[in-house]
Order: sequence, then C-alpha cells, then structure tokens
Amino acid sequence: MDPYREQAPSIPSAFKPLEVAASDIQVLPQAMWNASCSSCSKLLSKWNARMSRREFELAIVCSACFLYKSDWGKANQVELKKFVREVEKEMGRRLQVDGQDRLVGTDADRIIYGIVQESRIVQHARKNA
Repeated sequence: MDPYREQAPSIPSAFKPLEVAASDIQVLPQAMWNASCSSCSKLLSKWNARMSRREFELAIVCSACFLYKSDWGKANQVELKKFVREVEKEMGRRLQVDGQDRLVGTDADRIIYGIVQESRIVQHARKNA
C-alpha cells in the first residue's frame, strides 16, 4: 500500500487547485522508490516525471526536484507557495522546509501526491462534463 497517498493533504476548498498533466508525472512502482534521483542524485525518488517541456522521456526524480527544478515547478512557484501556506493552515502546523523555504522529505512527497490526486479529479471531471 502507498503510505503517502493516504497521508496526502486534502486540498483547501477555497483554493484553486494546481494542475499537473497526467502525462508529465506518474508515481513509481513502490519497489523502485528511493532510487537515485536523476536531478540531485539523492536516494529519494518517488516519481517518473517530465522535468522539461523539451524532453520526451520521463526521468526518475524526487518530489523536491519536481516541485522546484522542473519546468512545471518553476512556472508554478507563486501558486505552490500559496498552496503550501493553505495546507499548513488546514493542518495546523508548518511543513518541513530547507534553508531556502523549499519543501523536503515526506512533506514534499505528501504535497505532490495531493497535487497529483487533485489534478486527476479535476481532469476527469472536465472530461466527463
């Protein structure tokens, strides 16, 4: 069972969801978790993701690298910060960040899971509307 999926934060109801295309990010099979991230080399990977719009193939990456180094992450920094602050309010605690105020560890995993889950729901609703 996927522990982060169960712990993903619920999206605050007043918040416009961040969206990421299903073709741009997919969770790795659990057996492949903690492989070396193709961006930072840390053994924290959970995702198969497109880091650049110019790349065709997906790369094995960790949550933090997707959130802050991918083209999607760079384009959504303002919205991501707002989203994180709203989630912190809902959870009643600060999320784990590094010295540059970037999410790290399991909090980065949980946030990206929440974004991916909400994106799937929004995209499915549009498709069936």
